[in-house]
Amino acid sequence: MGRGSYPGPVDEVVRTAAEAMLTTPVRHPLSATVGEIRDFFRDDHVHAALIVSPAGYLEAVVERDDVADGQALDAAAAPLGRLTGRTVPAGASLADVRQAMIAAGRRRAAVTSADGRLLGLLCLKASGAGFCSDQDVRARALGEAGAAADSVAAAIAANLASFRRIGIARPGLRAASVAVCVLLQQDVPCLLITRRASGLRNHSGQWALPGGSREPGESTGDAALRELREETGVAAETGDVLGTLDDYATRSGFLITPVVVWGGPVGTFVRQSSEVARIHVIPLADFDRPPELLRIPESPAPVLRLALLGGHVYAPTAAVIHQFCQLALHGLTTRVAHFEQPVFAWR
Repeated sequence: MGRGSYPGPVDEVVRTAAEAMLTTPVRHPLSATVGEIRDFFRDDHVHAALIVSPAGYLEAVVERDDVADGQALDAAAAPLGRLTGRTVPAGASLADVRQAMIAAGRRRAAVTSADGRLLGLLCLKASGAGFCSDQDVRARALGEAGAAADSVAAAIAANLASFRRIGIARPGLRAASVAVCVLLQQDVPCLLITRRASGLRNHSGQWALPGGSREPGESTGDAALRELREETGVAAETGDVLGTLDDYATRSGFLITPVVVWGGPVGTFVRQSSEVARIHVIPLADFDRPPELLRIPESPAPVLRLALLGGHVYAPTAAVIHQFCQLALHGLTTRVAHFEQPVFAWR
């Protein structure tokens, strides 16, 4: 039996603990702190934290009641837990284990090998009638992710619905669309942004939102969706368009219409190497900060820029992102078409 495991027969069983265990439970390192484990228990589905050594040995099982108020948040969490009564050997009779867990009022038991390595986790259902499977956990995660996605998309769409955009009618400008694509990464709303390829004739190496010129007869939204798909592989549909922002006229002769697109959970990108050097997914919170306004001798209007990955992204891309964040995250209407671009983007 494993260290401190439930007593019970391990031979001549019909079904074993190893057959019913979750195979990929969350593992916490020996360095896990009380504060980190307390945060882990904020999920109502979590009942036990498994502290595992670098070699894979189970060192402690910390349960919710082990973490009390007043404990130092930076203290090691492992000493709070124990193994006795909280682990079962892989070959233990599942029926015996279930009875022992019900009797002890416990819904989680770590499954260990003969030498004490963590193999998995038994999760007794609230009804006590059986154990959760890997498939159950995946289904719940997908359902929660779907609910989170719907909530974020609905909040952004609601703010956009009340927004009165301002268009620009100026002859001689080339109509273009850019996709302000919102993605979810681990339930965190993010923005998709690219670094343009170095070999491009115009604006090479600059930060950009997926986009380009509209083709004859193409709508604003269709152009944004096409460019998004071509440059990044994100295949959004017409129903994923949440709204549009203010037009922005560039110094290089384009009239940009930003189209807000819901891209859903982050998937696999397919980069168009001729135009895109890299694709980045940046949390919206990283852009939710006051912009920097720079004065230049070439223009009376200030240049708007935002900090990004150790550098800066400038208008027009920064202006579009700033307006979007103010609207999507705070419901604020912030006009940005008057902000200047840096001189290097005038060409």
